Amino acid sequence: MKRSFLGTFAALALAAPLLTSCGGGGDAQGAKDTAFSVYPDKVTITGGTGACPSDGTTTSALFAAEVKVLGGAAPYRVSTGFPDLIFVDKTTVQHEGDTFQVAFLSGACIDPGPVIVTDSLNRAVTFTLTTKAGS
Repeated sequence: MKRSFLGTFAALALAAPLLTSCGGGGDAQGAKDTAFSVYPDKVTITGGTGACPSDGTTTSALFAAEVKVLGGAAPYRVSTGFPDLIFVDKTTVQHEGDTFQVAFLSGACIDPGPVIVTDSLNRAVTFTLTTKAGS
């Protein structure tokens, strides 16, 4: 059966809005396949001579960095491998371009201290915190 150009064009014109409304048939979540990273991706904080960074206590949290999530597919999960030493102000970042804060336990030397950010497509990037004694 031969279909005319006009008939084919009409069928495509009717189908296009349906594909657009469902995300065009891409991945299941309609997420963009963009480069995924965090900025900064690492921070090193050095204490005084022979001492890890501290405010004189071993019970307070010291600010280390504000980290921005770039690209990937929102929302993002934030976790750390050392929850007793490294603290994040949120475990979920809702939107690309949003930030989270990282702090560490005063007096702790951490090398390395990974903070893992995982996007909704299960891709992961790492922010690395290092705290060390000065020399």
